[in-house]
Order: sequence, then structure tokens, then C-alpha cells
Amino acid sequence: MRWIELTRRAVVGCAVMIGGGLASGIAWGSVVTDNPSGWTQTFNDDFDGSALDPTKWVYRLTGVRNSAINTPNAVSVGGGALTITTYTEAGTNYTSMIGTRDLGAQKDLFAQTYGYFEARMKFNTTPGQWSAFWLTKVKGHKVTAVDRDVTALAAEPNVEIVQADLEDGSPWPLPGRTFGAVVVTNYLHRPLFPALLGALTLGGVLLYETFMEGNERFGRPRQPEFLLKDGELLELVRGGFSVVAYEARMISEPKMAMVQRIAARKL
Repeated sequence: MRWIELTRRAVVGCAVMIGGGLASGIAWGSVVTDNPSGWTQTFNDDFDGSALDPTKWVYRLTGVRNSAINTPNAVSVGGGALTITTYTEAGTNYTSMIGTRDLGAQKDLFAQTYGYFEARMKFNTTPGQWSAFWLTKVKGHKVTAVDRDVTALAAEPNVEIVQADLEDGSPWPLPGRTFGAVVVTNYLHRPLFPALLGALTLGGVLLYETFMEGNERFGRPRQPEFLLKDGELLELVRGGFSVVAYEARMISEPKMAMVQRIAARKL
């Protein structure tokens, strides 16, 4: 699987990751009663014990992260459910994050390139939460990074760096090439939309996040050509993609901003 990335941020490391927020997050076991036709189950956790299974999960990024401290004390298992609770003691917020990749040892307890993933989860919708369930890229996927200024991009074995100005009217720098995913962050140049969507293979994933109208209240970008209109990403993929997730909201980290995000699979 190959990725194309239009951003100065690196695409990170499929492993499973669950994170708590400023509210509880609960994941239940015993979700799949029959494997979907043609699939073989390779990973499962019914959370039927009294503690997290260390052969399947590790605590990730313990310590201070954003406005809270990640701690194993925020994780509990019982009654067929995993619960991650965010709580406050003496003015300090505590939460947790678990995953199948051991960052310290740089090894995966579970990871695979392709698959069908199913989970049953409940997130509290208290304002300020950042509860999430991630399927992050398996180490080894090849990435093609495109930017006008590539001096900040470090050379990596699986990263192809393409220096190109995508806004000066030059031809698309990746003609005829297709990718399993297209990732765009904090970037908007609408004339590129056809090329970006056309670069995806059938079944490929579009991950797009950037600023939207309303952001002018908080700073740059302010110009309409750099701000998505309300619902614009939904309209972009309408008819040709299956939308997995979509958000249009105000965020406070890393700074106050109005953003729009979409994850969609090409049909």
C-alpha cells in the first residue's frame, strides 16, 4: 500500500490505538458473532478478565500529554468492557491511551497491512473530550511526500520526497500514479481536488483536514481561498466515496481554530 501526503507533518505508524478524553471511553468485547464472509479473525479481545491483557495491549505515551497526564490508573477492565476514565485530582487531569504497538521497544503486539476491523465503543460527549479510536499505519508502508519546500523533510527509507510547486500552474507532478491513501493537512488549493481524488485507487482512503470558514476569528488563514466552506468536504466526495467520519468544529489544541475533517473510502 502506498500513501501520498501533502503536508509538512509525517504520516505516522495497521496497529490499533484507543485513547481517553475529558470523559470516559468504553470498549466492549464479544462484538463479532460470525466472521464476515471471506475473512479470518486474527485479533480479538473480549475484555473478560480483570486487567488489561499485556500480550495484546501496552500503555502509550504515559506522562504529560496536552492538558492531562496519561496514566495506567485511568484504565479498568471488567464485565466484558474496557473503560478509560478521565478524572481530575488536585486540579490535574488524568486519562490514558492504550495500543497494540510498543513505542519503547519499537515492536507490534498486533499489526497487519490490510483487514476488516470491528469494535463496539461508547464515548461520552462532554465538551473538551478527545476520545478516539485509531487504526494507524503499519511501519513499512511507502509514503510519497509532496511540498514546495522539502528542506524540513528528513530522508527515510520508505519516504519518496517530491519537490513541486502545486500552485504555479505546472502539471501534476505524479501523473498516472495511484495510491492507497491520500493525506492532506492544513492545506487547501481547490484546483488540486480532481488530481487528488484521481490519485486514489478503488477502495483507497482520503484523509483531509484543514481550516474552514470562521477561522478568521482566531488568526491565519483568513482568506476565503484558504478556508473550506461549511460542508465542502462532504460535497467533494459525494457520489464517489463512502464517508467513514466527518467533523466541522472548533478546536483549542494546538491553538484555537475552526477545522473540517473527513475520512472517506473511494467506491
